[in-house]
Amino acid sequence: MRYLYTFLFGAALAIFGFSSSQAQINGPRWSAEFNVLWPIFPGNIYKPLVVYRLWQQEQLAGDLAVGLHIRPFEYRPEEGDFSNYALTLGYRQYVWRGLHFEAYQAFGPGFNRNNVVNGADYVSWDYEIGAFAGYRWWLGESFGKKSTQFRPYVLMQHGVMYLAAQSNPHPIVGQTSERPFYAGSLHVGLQFGRK
Repeated sequence: MRYLYTFLFGAALAIFGFSSSQAQINGPRWSAEFNVLWPIFPGNIYKPLVVYRLWQQEQLAGDLAVGLHIRPFEYRPEEGDFSNYALTLGYRQYVWRGLHFEAYQAFGPGFNRNNVVNGADYVSWDYEIGAFAGYRWWLGESFGKKSTQFRPYVLMQHGVMYLAAQSNPHPIVGQTSERPFYAGSLHVGLQFGRK
């Protein structure tokens, strides 16, 4: 039920954002972002990103998003002590103003210590994929010198993620295989550079 509420909240914000008269695709090519939701929910996940606009034609644009997925060790009752780290790569296709779709992938090591099923330790190289839809809102006008402009924004996404491959999967209580799962995100970003 909480996923339904999250989706409805995001849809309401998107509708509100559509009514904005601000142009959504403009300005410098570079941005830095941080996912402010994941450290809180689901918790203990930190995701900084660098974004570069590859191309733009009026309201259409394509961004490349490169980042890190950092999850320090935490205890999970169904698994034991778990941690994972990954390099993330995404492509965002803007279709109108701030409305966009993103294809996402992450690759990196996962660690499971003191597995609750058998007490063993596991190290696995994991590959995760995802698909998101979202909207970006500008927070005010650009500021800075003429040579270097800055513009803050908020970006919300809803989507589905799936752990597509593991080199050394560990046992999980009550689970025999990986399943797709809902993922929402809320990024705070700063666009910067020359126009």
